[in-house]
Amino acid sequence: MDSKPKTRNRKVTKARAAFTLDIDILSTLDDFSKITGQSKSGFVNDCIRQALPQLKQIVEFIKYAKENPNSDLTHIQAEFLKSIEQTKNSLDDLTKE
Repeated sequence: MDSKPKTRNRKVTKARAAFTLDIDILSTLDDFSKITGQSKSGFVNDCIRQALPQLKQIVEFIKYAKENPNSDLTHIQAEFLKSIEQTKNSLDDLTKE
């Protein structure tokens, strides 16, 4: 993945990345893209954007656990479970709309 995207006097909001995916995942993304007209990268970007708050929180939890190996991780586990519940509730709200 390019960590420093090239700029040409404009604000860069996207960077090119390369990923290796399982064949069945790529096939499903291809089918989804063809049916919906949405690009694969757009779809993946949208999915990750929706999960970004939880992903950032997981990163912080992992950093904390690695930096504090002797600490009681019960609090982190509780916060993580709360985050999962909030995500579930937000997804449930989407299905009600």
